[in-house]
Amino acid sequence: MKFQDSDLDKYTLMKGKELDKCFICKEETYYIDYCCEGRLCSSECHDLFYEQLIEMIKGDENTYV
Repeated sequence: MKFQDSDLDKYTLMKGKELDKCFICKEETYYIDYCCEGRLCSSECHDLFYEQLIEMIKGDENTYV
């Protein structure tokens, strides 16, 4: 589901003044995630971004064990 202003608090988003491309799907969006400081356009892209981030972190942890 594409983000709307009502999602700002639920997903820790802020709304930018200009459109820019989503990190995941490259669709233009006004919404910026506070934590990753990047554009995310929907709950699906948000969830996928954080799933990929977690997997990347897990991979890095295994590198140093």
